[in-house]
Amino acid sequence: MVDVSTNLIEIARDAIISIDQNGLVCTWNKEAEKIFGYSKSEIIGQQITTIIPERYRKQHNDGLLRFLMTGKPRIIDSIVEVYGKKRNGAEVPIEMSLSSQKNEDGKYIFIAIIRDLTKRKKHEIRLRAQYAVIHALSESTTVKVAFEKTLRVICETLDWDFGVVWIYHQPGDVLRCEESWNVPTIEAFEFTKKTKEISFSPGIGLPGRVLTSAKPTWINDIAEDTNFPRATSALEAGLHGAFCFPIIIKKEVLGVVEFFSLKPQEVDNDLLDMVSAIGNQIGLYIKRNHAEKLLIESEKKHRKFIEAAHDAFVGIDENGIINIWNTAAEKIFRYKNNEIIGKSINAILTYESRNMISLSNKDKKIGKILQLSGKTKKGILIPIEMSITSNNESNEKLSFAIIIRDLTEEKLWESEILKLSRAVEQSPCTILITDYEGKIEYVNPKFTRLSGYTLKDCLGKNPRILKSENTKSEKYKELWETIKSGREWQGEFYNKKKNGEFYWESASISSLKNSEGVITHFVAVKEDITERKEMEHQLLRSQKLESIGHLAAGIAHEINTPTQYIMDNTSFLVTIQHNLFLTSSREEHKEKQKTR
Repeated sequence: MVDVSTNLIEIARDAIISIDQNGLVCTWNKEAEKIFGYSKSEIIGQQITTIIPERYRKQHNDGLLRFLMTGKPRIIDSIVEVYGKKRNGAEVPIEMSLSSQKNEDGKYIFIAIIRDLTKRKKHEIRLRAQYAVIHALSESTTVKVAFEKTLRVICETLDWDFGVVWIYHQPGDVLRCEESWNVPTIEAFEFTKKTKEISFSPGIGLPGRVLTSAKPTWINDIAEDTNFPRATSALEAGLHGAFCFPIIIKKEVLGVVEFFSLKPQEVDNDLLDMVSAIGNQIGLYIKRNHAEKLLIESEKKHRKFIEAAHDAFVGIDENGIINIWNTAAEKIFRYKNNEIIGKSINAILTYESRNMISLSNKDKKIGKILQLSGKTKKGILIPIEMSITSNNESNEKLSFAIIIRDLTEEKLWESEILKLSRAVEQSPCTILITDYEGKIEYVNPKFTRLSGYTLKDCLGKNPRILKSENTKSEKYKELWETIKSGREWQGEFYNKKKNGEFYWESASISSLKNSEGVITHFVAVKEDITERKEMEHQLLRSQKLESIGHLAAGIAHEINTPTQYIMDNTSFLVTIQHNLFLTSSREEHKEKQKTR
């Protein structure tokens, strides 16, 4: 028998499994049940190969036999990443640490500590997909190529089978198919044909719904969806699960991207969050690609379009000599048109930035977005974003077109956000942020030091975890009515720490609104006033004792006329006695509350 604590095994966050030297399961904790789906009663006494995929079983059996014969381990006392097999037949990625020891009979017992890597692997795959999309967009020379690469990358990386890019056409207010891609193993000719022929108005079909909502949408199974005009051809192709996300930039929906799977799919909110970011990246690519084409063509025909651009547009020849300089470039670099035309592009770049680009069609940086350092007329360094496009079809005067964006405000904004973040983290006040329903999303370090509750303790919980019995429910009702109306609430709480101690806080609670003026969160800024409350309590006691002292002095002064004194002060004595009785009762009540 393995000398381990049953309680520790059961509460462990990792699966703990032990087997004897015959490969029979001896120990199986709750986390093992969660990962593999077998209950303890089902698996104890069964072969461990029950949870080993078929392709690993021979390797396992050979390794076990070799160890028993030679005592030489290969993976024992090391950490390996392999796959396990669940009760439903699905495989699960796991991290396993294996050790061995002998029992009282001298026979080997093998102990495995196993961690489910599903979430981590899924996160890694999605990061690779996101990087692959960015790479595909940066490497593509045309929008069509970019769309085809993006669909293929997402399908192959995230295990989906069919993808479509729909672009919004303002004339007609419809979405039309721009590009599609599918894995070669499915028969989707009719569905592809139907997809390329059809157009969607707002609210119609999956693409139309996303166009209207500007939010990702998920369909578990097309067969059960009542608003899917292509359902017949989709089901004939074997497609079932689907999701769609918008291509969006600055609240403008440029199009949508749609994906399908051969099997029904449960909604995956993490995936929807990720593809929302991809939608923004595609939107930026479309906008930038469109802007670059527009600016190059405008040089040929309409100079006024170049002048109207918000970004700097600079034209240079093959030697780097500037021959086009628009108004936005003047504003950024402070050179007038007649001051810079005929000079080298190096005049507006730092030495380090000059070495990062070369004016050649073979330069891999051509067509990519670069972050460099620019230099104004007065020598002031500014952060810039630059994209260089070669234009072989242009006249001799223009060999390269450069689009430049001033990042100064953006960098300042990032700096301000960082300052604000540090201010919150280092604040001497406790700061707590909840969503609209009152679920805690953030607490700062001061909150943890004061209350004893960590951010992990608080996430998703209501601030009532601090509540003591001293605060009436009417007060909380008034608080929520005030802040949900958009007004600020101020007051005091008598709260309870994680260790059971009580403390006083002065609080200011207000709402946070989004860009549309809708309340989304609430923020509480609170200060520990326990010491102040104690001082007030002591001062009140001192004042009471002082009153009693004045009474005693009066008695001494009037001792020669006791009868008259008693008549004059009878009412006063009764009042003092009554007040002292009430004060004593309140103090006893508070002491009882504190000891509960």
